[in-house]
Amino acid sequence: MLTRLLASLAIAAGLFVGGPILTAPTVLAGGVSGNLDGGALPHCDAPGVLSRIVEKAAYRGQAPYQHPIAITAFDHIHQTRYVSSPGAGLRERRWCQARAYLENGHRHTAYYLIESHASFVAVSYGVESCLSGRDLWNVYGGDCSALRLW
Repeated sequence: MLTRLLASLAIAAGLFVGGPILTAPTVLAGGVSGNLDGGALPHCDAPGVLSRIVEKAAYRGQAPYQHPIAITAFDHIHQTRYVSSPGAGLRERRWCQARAYLENGHRHTAYYLIESHASFVAVSYGVESCLSGRDLWNVYGGDCSALRLW
């Protein structure tokens, strides 16, 4: 019950801050492969995860040095690695990869990490994402190497 209350407060705080609420982008038919575990984190193809990637791409596209971008669809979504949290205080992590289609017709590979207890006040999960070829300042290393597993 306390977890639900905290989650509701976190959602309300996000709405109060004024962040856009986007519907989940389209997942093209046959575009999802199975996950490697049954962990508590959302799966790679979860609408909430994909929406966070879309929001982040749209926000970064507003910077004066980049053209605005909008992701319209994802396919070839799959998990590349999963690490459970064996002890107290450790975070559960899921690395994923997908092909993202932009509204201008271009395709980019999206690399992303879903991590437990990484949101506001550690109530929920966090998503870090990078679109290959769109990280002009190499925040995630060359070609998104920080989020990419070889």
